[in-house]
Amino acid sequence: MKCGTREHTLLRPLECAGWLTYGGVVAGASVGVESCGAHEVVFGASFLPQGLVAASGYPIERVRILVSRTGDPVAVPCGRRRTWEHRYVSPVHRQRAVGARIDSSISREGLMGGLCLWFPGDSLERRWTWSSGFDTYVRLVRNHLWYEEDARRFGAWPVEDAPHGWPLSGTVRSSSSDVSRLAS
Repeated sequence: MKCGTREHTLLRPLECAGWLTYGGVVAGASVGVESCGAHEVVFGASFLPQGLVAASGYPIERVRILVSRTGDPVAVPCGRRRTWEHRYVSPVHRQRAVGARIDSSISREGLMGGLCLWFPGDSLERRWTWSSGFDTYVRLVRNHLWYEEDARRFGAWPVEDAPHGWPLSGTVRSSSSDVSRLAS
């Protein structure tokens, strides 16, 4: 079984976590299995700052990643409360804040308050897919968390950013960033 496939993450989650932590595939990552069921696995990951990120005093980042038999993984940051530039607002939190009803069409990312890692309307070439491997997804998450900290410190997203939201015309806008570039 090839490491980093959906099958690998679901059928051999402990092996997958060990590969991500000790296999040299995601620098600074410590990955464990928090829960495992017949249809999904929740990985817990911590990212120790590396290189310039470490020299700048960035914190250790923590995230939970849900992998299920269907759909893309969902990454939800953990730990202290902070502002987020690219994170879905959980409808439960929104409901508490403004008394709004929860929309049944909300995505899994939105339901859980996950990170917004790419524009949902983008073509497959501009989004992460399982063919890229779970290690690429984990690197994308790690980098995204560091970009979030950079945006909090300096007031701007540190790399080329994709457009956000759906235009009023209803046509889909394509992102200007390349997911594969960000995950390296």
